[in-house]
Amino acid sequence: MVLVLTKSSGGDEASAVFNAAFGNLVGVFLSPALILAYLGVEGSVNLAKVFTKLALRVVLPIAIGQILQKFVPPVVEFVK
Repeated sequence: MVLVLTKSSGGDEASAVFNAAFGNLVGVFLSPALILAYLGVEGSVNLAKVFTKLALRVVLPIAIGQILQKFVPPVVEFVK
């Protein structure tokens, strides 16, 4: 939404993309810390399991899409 508004108002799109990506990245790490600080609740998280699930659900589909785009031209034509 912010990117659309930035583009339509003639703003700097690169800065808007950077700010959106940076804000999302910071939020992933800042949110649990803030919850811990505000609520004082502790919990244990298996980071290996979290990163494995993240890789399977986010990184793997992106990687497969990039590989298909590069090496299988009919897929690119089909998607267009």
